[in-house]
Amino acid sequence: MIRTRRLVAACCLLVGMVGCAQPQGREIIVDPGGNGDYRSIRPAVAAAGPGDVVTVRKGIYRETVKITRRSGTANRPILVRADPTAPVGSVIIDGTRPAPADRWKRFISERYGVREEHNVWWTPHDPGTDCTGDELAQSAWPYNLHKGYYLWDGVDNRPEAAGRWGTCALFRGKRRLQIVPTHAKAGKMSDRRHADSEETQSEEYITAAHEKFLKPGQWIWYDDGRTDGSDEDDEPVRHPAELQHRIFVRLPAGETPRDMSYTVRSEGILLTDSRYVTVRGFRVRRAQTGVRAAECRNIRLQNLIVEEFGGGRKFRPTIAGPKIHIYEGGSGISARGTGCEITGCLIQNGLGSGMSVGGRGRGGDEVRILYCTVRDIGPHPWGGGWAHGRGKGVGLGNIDNVLIARNVIRNCPSNGCWLDNDPNSGQINSVRIIENRFENCGGRAIFSELWIDGILVAYNVVDGGGTGFRVGPVSRRSRILGNLFHDLRVGGELGVYNRTGGRDDTIEYFA
Repeated sequence: MIRTRRLVAACCLLVGMVGCAQPQGREIIVDPGGNGDYRSIRPAVAAAGPGDVVTVRKGIYRETVKITRRSGTANRPILVRADPTAPVGSVIIDGTRPAPADRWKRFISERYGVREEHNVWWTPHDPGTDCTGDELAQSAWPYNLHKGYYLWDGVDNRPEAAGRWGTCALFRGKRRLQIVPTHAKAGKMSDRRHADSEETQSEEYITAAHEKFLKPGQWIWYDDGRTDGSDEDDEPVRHPAELQHRIFVRLPAGETPRDMSYTVRSEGILLTDSRYVTVRGFRVRRAQTGVRAAECRNIRLQNLIVEEFGGGRKFRPTIAGPKIHIYEGGSGISARGTGCEITGCLIQNGLGSGMSVGGRGRGGDEVRILYCTVRDIGPHPWGGGWAHGRGKGVGLGNIDNVLIARNVIRNCPSNGCWLDNDPNSGQINSVRIIENRFENCGGRAIFSELWIDGILVAYNVVDGGGTGFRVGPVSRRSRILGNLFHDLRVGGELGVYNRTGGRDDTIEYFA
């Protein structure tokens, strides 16, 4: 009798809880075959409100998924997810445009000395519908840009606002082919809309007799040749008809184009000015940056596979003159905001940085990176500064209240985890790097640079590479506790430059 009364009481309590629960939103189905509410992801996300679930069914979606000014609540977040019943990795957001085999034609030209045995192929390129000047591959340009670069920004004519992205990859199956680079004397830039430079687009690159004739695995594109007259001869360039609007590639002897595509997207998933949004379960491949969150709060990125990203460059001018700024030359995940959590993600086979996370650096950022694997991150094709662009696992800048725990970071030629701060943002507080595994990080496994107050590096395992950890100058209260360092050149480095305020670090680690 007593058991019965307890059971009835429990059932009544459960009914009461259900009755008081917040009503859940609707489920919005995305199905490329037309058996859902939408065929593509962007309009489905635009229609979502607090508590709604956007479920995306199996398929390849060649779009940038834009999540703009979407806000859920703490109790009713918006969830954008891959279909949980679909095989893992089968809901794909692809940043490339296919270039199928039947669109390629062999290029033979008496004028340029190109014979059949050179194995050069071309496919049409339409800058009006195929990819815009912002999306065209720009990474082959030299570091020193023409002063006319300031005119390029199509949104704002102020020099300080100018900035352009360049995506830059041609893929053949799993292999990334090499864009032919320009040389130091090139780069007298051309018109604002089309990403031409005289040297990259000049005829000598397609001339078999020239020393820079395409090598197997290299490619270039030829646009329509319109320029603003800022080339080396101060005269507009007009490319011959047989070169215009084409992409050229030279393949190894005996091979023909198949399974080829080229990058046209700056981002696979782009979140801007959004609150309480969770993105889960997608496979994002071959975009400049796989997932970017900007000016967002309380964003959750869960169980994503991000691969084959990076390789492009972002152009920014400086007061002293134009230069190329490649701090964001490509990332698997790039996040700027507060309250961001990245959990259970696999980031692999990219260029530049596996993750790039930043905040305000004045308190309240709160970023958590948990249970992720970041591996095989190669250097940017054009290198970068001494800590940038050379292939790092996780990069953090101007951000505090950070927890990086139980991740695996391997095969990064620069740094496994890199943290820096702008002194104008104040001292960074509370950074915890705990129970991670770093393998074969060529420079330093854990790199703590300027103005860091209160970094805890505890119970990590570092196997192979250069230096286990580095604590830079103008930092305080560093605690390096209980770590295992194996097969390194140097276990740790403290105060590489002069430190201020004396030393108050705690160092206790296993050799």
